[in-house]
Amino acid sequence: IINAFYYNPTLTLQVLEQRGATADVFKGWFENIGSFTRVHDKRLSILALCKILSVNPEILPEVVRQGWAQMLEGVVSIFEQYPKALIELKKIKDTAEEEDQYEEYDEFDDKGANIEDDEDTNEGSAHWENDFEELSKHGFSFPSSLDETKDLQEDAYFTSPLDSQDPYIWFQQLWTALPQHPIGSQVVQGLDQTNVLAQKVHVLLQINEEAALKLTL
Repeated sequence: IINAFYYNPTLTLQVLEQRGATADVFKGWFENIGSFTRVHDKRLSILALCKILSVNPEILPEVVRQGWAQMLEGVVSIFEQYPKALIELKKIKDTAEEEDQYEEYDEFDDKGANIEDDEDTNEGSAHWENDFEELSKHGFSFPSSLDETKDLQEDAYFTSPLDSQDPYIWFQQLWTALPQHPIGSQVVQGLDQTNVLAQKVHVLLQINEEAALKLTL
């Protein structure tokens, strides 16, 4: 269903309303959102929620309109764990790559091979670690362990069309459009600089801008 929200939020909401399942779906989604430990699942949830929050409120079901502010908070809460999940996925991919390289060398040399560290890999890992540290400084909480559930585990070889989508950019685009959104504008106006949510949003927008700048250099 989360995938359906990402591809067509309006149609998905219409179908759920026809079946009287809207409230139950959102309740189940947010009750279990902390169990989504994979980077893909967190990214998908962020993108899907950004799309729902962008829908014209006139066509949103009443239960969704009432929970609009909570959905925005939900997006921010997923970002709280996102950098650490990226670091963990990076480590898993690095380990898998090293194992693949050793297996490759073993085919030609029974004695093994001496594999040097890859500088680009180290730089990529450092980039995500910096984001994690920056978020931590501004009050973002992180779970002591990402192994809270056993249902879905990271797979070094898993790929998705969403891999090319940067959730920070999506969030920035959503936030930029909120002043013109009937509900979003009210939520934004209700925030002040001392509000915890406002402070976290400010940090997310800064990190997004820094990431975008690095991509253009």
